Amino acid sequence: MKKNANEKYLVVSQFLSDLGFDEESIRIYFELCKAGPITISELSKNAKIERTKIYRRIEELTERNLIEEIQEFNRKLIRAGDISKIERIMHDKAITIENLTRSLPSFSQTVNSLASGVPSSKVLYYRGKEGIKQMLWNELSAKGESLCFIYKLFDTFVGSSFFDHWAEEFSIRNMKSREIRTDIFLESYEEQPNEICYHMKNVQIRYLPSKVFSMTHAMSIYNNVVAIYNWWHDEIFGVEMYNTQVADMQRIFFEEFWKKAEPYRHQKHDGTIKIL
Repeated sequence: MKKNANEKYLVVSQFLSDLGFDEESIRIYFELCKAGPITISELSKNAKIERTKIYRRIEELTERNLIEEIQEFNRKLIRAGDISKIERIMHDKAITIENLTRSLPSFSQTVNSLASGVPSSKVLYYRGKEGIKQMLWNELSAKGESLCFIYKLFDTFVGSSFFDHWAEEFSIRNMKSREIRTDIFLESYEEQPNEICYHMKNVQIRYLPSKVFSMTHAMSIYNNVVAIYNWWHDEIFGVEMYNTQVADMQRIFFEEFWKKAEPYRHQKHDGTIKIL
């Protein structure tokens, strides 16, 4: 089945966005792919970017190998870089990520040593999809067991692709957590089922009826951090509190409810029961 123009743009946009290009750069590349080699004036008109600005963008994107300048007779034309150029950009990005990964321990150690004289207590606020993704990713830094009050499915907000990747990373790092869930979570699961919520390694789950524990938000306790996720209509707001005393107090709070909760019996799609 052939893709229409909008579908084609979405494919190109998603790919180039993942490579680190902004919306304007993507629009320039897309228009060049459609039109072939064109003049700067034509590109400015097609991409809807003013003439004074297009020169700077052309220079930037030529340096990044996304587009090319060619000389044809007595005029200069601009065209999209071929796929081999895109592959080179991908290769360079992969090397950069590899180098960053290799140097992360040294970087982390240096930053921690710089912050050693700073008071340990702080509060950070987050909102929106990217903010909540960052909070979840921060949880992957937990040393030892995380304790979690799970309010609703996170992937309804951050997307299944990100959440599945997060869950995979959780397993790769051999992390451990205990979770308490209520009827509110079960309702959100029924609306958008994702079996990975019941198949993560090293995760113990217990259940409390909402009439016993009226959960109003999600909370994760790890290291010296208390992370709170608060749903408001279709938005999530998050807060991270960095304080050892506060985190230890919330652990006591969690343990009291853990004693009251029951091991969860999850009925899989094939009808079998799995006790978690």
